[in-house]
Amino acid sequence: MDATMARWSAAWLRADSEAVAECYADEAVLMHPKKPLIQGRAAIVDFLRGGMGKAAVDFTRRELLTTDGLAFEQGRYRDSDPHTGAPLAAGDYLVVWQSDADGVWRIKSHSWNSPS
Repeated sequence: MDATMARWSAAWLRADSEAVAECYADEAVLMHPKKPLIQGRAAIVDFLRGGMGKAAVDFTRRELLTTDGLAFEQGRYRDSDPHTGAPLAAGDYLVVWQSDADGVWRIKSHSWNSPS
């Protein structure tokens, strides 16, 4: 999970949509706080593409529970300007992870809030 999250963050910052896509399970869902449910890897990446490269994202895990190929992670995120480091947004996130047959942890469900 840590490796996948690091790949996601690096790919997000360089606006590499193919690398971001690889972090999600084929049947993943994304729950944006202000949008309808987005289903499927391709639809998720298409939606996220507009924000890629515009913010550096830092994740701080608060809790991780794992069982039988699934993991539940919750924590805080912080978006900052990639050039100046100025804060842009912060909030809480929840990710459900699924381990694929190849042992790679991919995002099955991704949601967050944005109170700030």
